[in-house]
Amino acid sequence: MDAFGLSELFQWWASIMTIIATYFYTNKRVFPGAIFGLVSQIGWWGFMFLTAAWGLALVNTVMLLMHTRALWRSTREIEFE
Repeated sequence: MDAFGLSELFQWWASIMTIIATYFYTNKRVFPGAIFGLVSQIGWWGFMFLTAAWGLALVNTVMLLMHTRALWRSTREIEFE
């Protein structure tokens, strides 16, 4: 698979995972939203590196931190219930 095909695969993967994560977040299901959000980040980071789209670095970093925080907080809430 050429570089363009791989970058397009990463982009589609990331987009689909982001839509699923958003669905879970908006239905107040934080844990699966955070998991799908983190999985989507694999695609966004892969796309960024393959296409040298360095403008995505800031938003990718912030989203990675937000999904990680959401996952951490949701697992803490599960432990204390």
